[in-house]
Amino acid sequence: TVEAGGTLDDATPAAGRRVVLPWGKDLDFSKLNATAHVLTKRSIDWAAGNESLGGSTFGYVDAFPTNVTNVRRLQVATQVTLAEAGTVTEVGAFIGGFADNCRFAIYSDLAGEPDTLLAETAAFAIESAYDWQSAALPPIHLTPGTYWLALALASNTQGFFVDSGGELRYRNHWAEKNGFLPSWGASDDTFGVKMSIYAAYVTD
Repeated sequence: TVEAGGTLDDATPAAGRRVVLPWGKDLDFSKLNATAHVLTKRSIDWAAGNESLGGSTFGYVDAFPTNVTNVRRLQVATQVTLAEAGTVTEVGAFIGGFADNCRFAIYSDLAGEPDTLLAETAAFAIESAYDWQSAALPPIHLTPGTYWLALALASNTQGFFVDSGGELRYRNHWAEKNGFLPSWGASDDTFGVKMSIYAAYVTD
């Protein structure tokens, strides 16, 4: 990607934002899979003037004040609301503490509790410094409603951040290593807080 004024391959300045996609000049849109359609739309939206390739987000994009650690072999989820239909492509959270693996997921909601696993990321390495760290999610289309964004950390020295005024659930399961449970089941701990975690999506 190149911002307006950036240098193009021919050394001239770009008059506006530019995006190069790896589809080739003879692109047949009918042959693109769902992931390619999402990437193409996000790129076009960004080139047209949106602030980032990430599109819209739902969840919590503030770095909350309270650090929580010692959550190895737990899957942790916070309740969030999606206001409009869209295709989710990424999940990110304010995490760190130790350079080890992490995994994210999205669950449906049933009567105010996490229910069915909808999508999850692969396990990926995070940096030790606390910061916003994200991973690509297999694109999934969601309708407006209540969902649960979840994470799982590999080490007890890794952590996330929370604040009052939300819902957080723990489930005893080694999701970072083995993947998230297909069905959340009964939570092992319940807290009235929210976690610094978000999902990025492209609107319909």
